[in-house]
Amino acid sequence: VFFPEIALNPTSGKPGTKVTVSATNFPGGAVVDQFRFAGSTMPLPSTTADSNGAFTLVFNVPTTLISGFYRVEVGATKSGPPIIPAFVAKPFNVTAADVSFTMTAQDDSHR
Repeated sequence: VFFPEIALNPTSGKPGTKVTVSATNFPGGAVVDQFRFAGSTMPLPSTTADSNGAFTLVFNVPTTLISGFYRVEVGATKSGPPIIPAFVAKPFNVTAADVSFTMTAQDDSHR
């Protein structure tokens, strides 16, 4: 029985942020065949889990995204028999790009 897990570093960031996905507890030797972020398939280099079921993926948050939570999805399959699929997802919080503003107050009591 496998209980795959991924850790994101960082867990939030602005568009353009580089994110490292550290996977653990996947089946040893499983080939990573799914890598999605915010509903889009991400470029996936040839990646295989080591004998302990660990691997690392890296991506940049697309610059077109607005603030909000988006899923990072990773799947891998170990050929069999038996064939063993594994899948896990985690949220990533896209924060607003640097925004600055100035607020001024005016006393309207003398009108």
